[in-house]
Amino acid sequence: MTVEVVPLRRLASVVNGGTPPADREFWGGEVAWATPVDLARVDGGAITATDRTLTPEGLARSGAVPRGSVVLSTRAPIGYVSLAGTDMAFNQGCKGIVPGPALDGRYLQFWLWSQRPSLQALGTGSTFMELGNEALMSVGIPARSTEEQQRIADFLDDQTARIDQIIAARRKQVALLRHAVLERRREVTTIGMSTPRRATGIEWMPEVARDWPVLRIARLFRTGSGTTPTTTNPAYFGGDIAWVNTGDITDQGISAIPKAVTEAALVDFPALRVFEAGALVIAMYGQGATKGRVGVLPVSACVNQACCVLEPTGRVLVEWAAAWFQAHKDQIVELAIGSGQPNLSQEIIRSLRMPAPPIETQRTLLTELATETAIITAACEGIERSIELLLEFKSSLTSAAVSGEFEVSAASGRGVPA
Repeated sequence: MTVEVVPLRRLASVVNGGTPPADREFWGGEVAWATPVDLARVDGGAITATDRTLTPEGLARSGAVPRGSVVLSTRAPIGYVSLAGTDMAFNQGCKGIVPGPALDGRYLQFWLWSQRPSLQALGTGSTFMELGNEALMSVGIPARSTEEQQRIADFLDDQTARIDQIIAARRKQVALLRHAVLERRREVTTIGMSTPRRATGIEWMPEVARDWPVLRIARLFRTGSGTTPTTTNPAYFGGDIAWVNTGDITDQGISAIPKAVTEAALVDFPALRVFEAGALVIAMYGQGATKGRVGVLPVSACVNQACCVLEPTGRVLVEWAAAWFQAHKDQIVELAIGSGQPNLSQEIIRSLRMPAPPIETQRTLLTELATETAIITAACEGIERSIELLLEFKSSLTSAAVSGEFEVSAASGRGVPA
């Protein structure tokens, strides 16, 4: 049976969001206030709680929709969608879509979720892509009977919940495996294969192998940092000398260095110096997980002032130091100081005490650690690929159901992985 496709504006209305002023009177009330970040956490599901809330006065300065409406992120990025499980306000990065009497909110949610690539293609803008009201409300939606919409929504509620349970279980597997790698790295770089141990007096590294010295970083490495040349002077940038920023340091180390400085920058800024390839770089500042990350320089390079560089002196392998920093990253980051955003410093890093077993012992343990890590990493990659396939299946199932490619009353349970 052919189903008429009508513009969304015939079945629903749109509400724009907003952000109240920062004054205390507008914030901290009982009204949930969603942003794209909140929607990302529950994409495709229901949203009832948000990071920030509004007072009634704040609500008057924002946009809001009643429970059962759909909230869609329309910039940064376009396409996160959630069903409002309570009356919901939201910022200007979102739009609320209020279903009319001929449109079921859950059906609308699933339909929008299935249309994400198309909605993203409708975005316009130079600074960032944004989906406007006119483009959104002009998109065609199959105008099924409310009974058929509810049957489709009931089917997808059941089937996607089952898929989500499998995905959640597999993500937990990955998290546990990655934690096992972290624990093994910590064990290898503190006690190795040694049964006799001794206390260190360090709360977050309480024991080491009895025969291993524990020495300050300042005794094991030469340390240094860098700076940022005047950013408004193009003569300092685009040269042949790689210039590492903390954003270049990932959990996998340093693989790409997109920025470079010129010889003129080295001359005019004495704090800039070139470090040899093979030195270890530590992110002293940074948002989120960036602070405390480490990476080995793949080429000779300068760094900015947010990085600390450890140049080896021969007592400890750089790879050993990298593994030790990775194993204790969370504890080291806790040592950051400063108001506002606490940061690490060269002084803090130089004062850290690291186990320094014989070089051959380091090499042997690092080889064993690399073998074990490779096995676990391969297992994680296999699980993550299965998660990608489940997400693809969920997307195709949703798209097929809302577009009427099969009769949902006769399809319950078909093809859903166990």
